[in-house]
Amino acid sequence: MTVSTDLIFPDIVGAVDGVMEQRIRVTPCHTNRASAIGDDCERRLVYEHTHWRQKAKHDVGLEYIFEVGRLLEKPVMDMIHKAGFEIIRQQEPFEYKANGEVFLTGHIDGVLVAPDGTEYVAEVKSMHPAIWDSVNDEDGFQKKSWTRKYVPQLHLY
Repeated sequence: MTVSTDLIFPDIVGAVDGVMEQRIRVTPCHTNRASAIGDDCERRLVYEHTHWRQKAKHDVGLEYIFEVGRLLEKPVMDMIHKAGFEIIRQQEPFEYKANGEVFLTGHIDGVLVAPDGTEYVAEVKSMHPAIWDSVNDEDGFQKKSWTRKYVPQLHLY
């Protein structure tokens, strides 16, 4: 009798990738998003709004990054709250109107109220530690195409 010592494991990574791939959607874009206003490419902004159906889906790797960001938002807000800030207006819908028409939309992650009553708009973002270490002021956000969008978004809110 021969006993096989070869272990066969299920493709767990492939199965999870499949689940993540099913979550990727191209959603209707009837207005530009506040999170995109600092985009370097005006043409992309126009196409996002006018030709969203033709937009290619992002890859699974980027979906994992988005998922980590979604998962971390609540614990980050909880830590800020425990540090003494009241958090109000979480996930409040945002509209910017120009000439009576909705021009930009978004959701404010929250407004932090400091112990002295000062209010600060909060936008929770995740980033690689090396990028985080290179951002020491507003100019630090100018180094990467995706971080350049953060400052205009906060200014808009």
